[in-house]
Amino acid sequence: MRQYSEVNIVLFKTVKKAAIFIHMLLLCFFLLIGAGYSHAQDDAGESDKPMPAIYLPIKPAFVVNYGGEGRLRYLKTEISVRLKNNETAGMVRHHLPLIRNNLVMLFAAQTDDDLQSQEGREMLRGKVLEQVKLVLEQEGGDADGVVDAFFSTFVVQK
Repeated sequence: MRQYSEVNIVLFKTVKKAAIFIHMLLLCFFLLIGAGYSHAQDDAGESDKPMPAIYLPIKPAFVVNYGGEGRLRYLKTEISVRLKNNETAGMVRHHLPLIRNNLVMLFAAQTDDDLQSQEGREMLRGKVLEQVKLVLEQEGGDADGVVDAFFSTFVVQK
């Protein structure tokens, strides 16, 4: 009888180890499924997030005489444009000579009244944005990819 009980004990220990092993496997399985589900949610959430903005400085700085007849007046300004994606940034870089030309002409057409007030500078910033978008539209690019334009420096000498 004693031999029978030792067999039962050995059998009980083996079954107990097997049950623990099965529980561990199930736990690992559910953890892996949960991690995969969580990762899938993270991927789906990333597509909902807006892409980070790209700021592209238009280099070198613009130095332009403006104001027409009379004493020479100078405007020195640095501009950066905010873009939605790398494709638009590539288009802006590619068409930079045309963009710079249009902006030089825009700055040269300004008057003292345009450049003295904050409202005038804001209007000029809007016109800069329009010019960049216009060039991209004319050249077959995505004008909607240009979000905004900013002055980094704005110095006027009378």
